[in-house]
Amino acid sequence: MKKRFSSQQIIKIKDKKYYFIEDKYTEFLEKLETDFDLEYIYNPRLILMEYEQGNFKRTKRIIIELDNEGADIKKTGELFETIFDIAKRNVNIKDFSKVLTLHEFENGLFDRIV
Repeated sequence: MKKRFSSQQIIKIKDKKYYFIEDKYTEFLEKLETDFDLEYIYNPRLILMEYEQGNFKRTKRIIIELDNEGADIKKTGELFETIFDIAKRNVNIKDFSKVLTLHEFENGLFDRIV
């Protein structure tokens, strides 16, 4: 059975081939919206959520816009470092949110946290 490609461009890394199939990507986006109750907004976001008995629709979450008003990659990298540091001490999403908001407010990135 011949595989159908949406793109003729194939990336090969260590004898493994990677390619894009539009139907699979669209299916993924539909499941993301349905399973997680998230609208696909065509903008990169980091979504932090608590695991609550397998139900992602009603779980507490923090959504961080990664490309809001021209935010650069360095600031995003620094944000990830901050998130990892906070996660070492706080796993409760409310506590995590408080610490992250305080830190980002102090560093002028508050508008990126939804």
